[in-house]
Amino acid sequence: MRISSWVSSPAETEMFEHTLDAFRAAEPEVAFDFEPIPGNYSEKLQLMLGTNTGPDLFYLKGYIAPSFMSFDILEPLDSYTAAEPDINLDDFYPTLLAAFQRDGVQY
Repeated sequence: MRISSWVSSPAETEMFEHTLDAFRAAEPEVAFDFEPIPGNYSEKLQLMLGTNTGPDLFYLKGYIAPSFMSFDILEPLDSYTAAEPDINLDDFYPTLLAAFQRDGVQY
């Protein structure tokens, strides 16, 4: 699996690496690589996804989500959240959830 995020500095990249190292230690069976993307993140991400070279998991701002939803780039999460009893969407900020909803589907 490939994970990407926008990073603004080496310190932010280090913070991501530290967090992901903790996840790797807790979940060693999950293999992934982290690919930081500095500068022009949205444009680079759109190009990567449009050419099928994009990451599997990536950071996305809510205002960009509608265009990604319209091109079927995002994976609907409803079946995953329904199958996992420990996930309660009421624990999330409603505004954040709404930014990633379309036609009753949660992305």
